[in-house]
Amino acid sequence: MTELFENDAVRQWLANLKMYDTLYAEAQQGLGLGAGGNSSFLHGSTDMNFEVVLPKLAQLGLRSGLAELDQKTLPWLDLLKAEVKRDIDNLSRDKERFLSAVYYHYDYRLIIASSLALAGYINHVAVQQVLHDRIEAIYSVVQHGNFNIYEEPGKFSVHPKEWTNQQLKWELYLDGNIKLPFVHDIFAFSS
Repeated sequence: MTELFENDAVRQWLANLKMYDTLYAEAQQGLGLGAGGNSSFLHGSTDMNFEVVLPKLAQLGLRSGLAELDQKTLPWLDLLKAEVKRDIDNLSRDKERFLSAVYYHYDYRLIIASSLALAGYINHVAVQQVLHDRIEAIYSVVQHGNFNIYEEPGKFSVHPKEWTNQQLKWELYLDGNIKLPFVHDIFAFSS
């Protein structure tokens, strides 16, 4: 096991797995990823984004149960646990911020849970809850077999204008759960 943690790639990627509080503080100060306080330190393609770092560590052989990894993932597990308990029933009330809230929900639940699942934290209660919720949400759409997923152009004004012909039907995410499978679902379900 010592050899694993002496590997240059493992050390580099482990250093990139920052605590949530550190990333959030940097975002609030306009530093690094997530400038402006959004969740972009979770979702993105840089070697500092959570959705890249933790799965990469899993590919390199790190798994739950390894003290060094567990120490760095514990705050993420706690965050996911709190997020699963957060009430999202009134998500659609604020039409100006609705999409931001939906994608915040997506980032803070699905991205964290799928990354943790890939790293072997599949049996954690919060990870299991998110995966169960995702299966239920996706199944609720798939069982009806209607894959006409786009809204008529111009029907809703809460979407960015650049989405004119690619607006998902409102009911696919009205409750905050985007009811279409994402690559993060596939990663998580593979666990």
